[in-house]
Amino acid sequence: MANDFKELKEKIGKNIAKHRKAAKISQLKLSLMTESGEDYISHVECGRSLPSIKLAYKISKALKIELYELFK
Repeated sequence: MANDFKELKEKIGKNIAKHRKAAKISQLKLSLMTESGEDYISHVECGRSLPSIKLAYKISKALKIELYELFK
């Protein structure tokens, strides 16, 4: 189960980074758009942290994608 959780964090992080780069948005700009820290965005994208549902929602809105796309 711990391995599944690690894989989930990595998948979400990779999807955020992919969509952020496609939108040509820096980690700093995304952190400002979502009222979070730039370091935290970096940790999420690297799979070290898992965003809350609230932050995941804010990220999806900032990237103009549906929330479920972070989990694909």
